Amino acid sequence: MRGLSALRAGFTLTEMLVVVALLAAFAVIAVPLLSAPDPARVELAAAELVQALRYARSEAERTGTPHGLRVDAAGGTAQMFRLDTAAVPPARDFAVYHPVDRQLFALDFAADSATRDVQIAAAAFSFAAACAEARDIVFDASGTPLCADPAGVAVTSATIDLTDGRSQRRVAVAAVTGRVTVQ
Repeated sequence: MRGLSALRAGFTLTEMLVVVALLAAFAVIAVPLLSAPDPARVELAAAELVQALRYARSEAERTGTPHGLRVDAAGGTAQMFRLDTAAVPPARDFAVYHPVDRQLFALDFAADSATRDVQIAAAAFSFAAACAEARDIVFDASGTPLCADPAGVAVTSATIDLTDGRSQRRVAVAAVTGRVTVQ
């Protein structure tokens, strides 16, 4: 009798097929939910971009040295710089460090796991006159957004659009005041 009960300890083919079918059904439901875009990623990316722009503005006001942000929509990056106005044309010094983690102040949405699906859909900076580098926005000592070269050319509008394919956020810089908002 002991030998017969040992044979019945396994699973039948029907039981195994039912378990595999249930696991497959759960996988079909769960996998798309895990890989779906998360609107919080776009919100986080927008918050990081706002922080970078506000920090550039506050550093310009605090130090009296123009600070700015170079936005590369194709690469999905934004990098902070200090503007050396003594050089002709003005030189950008990208050795600006984040106040908290003491790393170079640069945003790379694709490389950051929290914002990996977020792209910069567009970065549109318009100026009152021709600007040599239209992907840079610079704040002067009074916090006014300007063109880096030639100096003193005012920003008329500045927007950066972020998306993950489903959600969108626009970061805007006000022309005269330099106020940074998320729309």
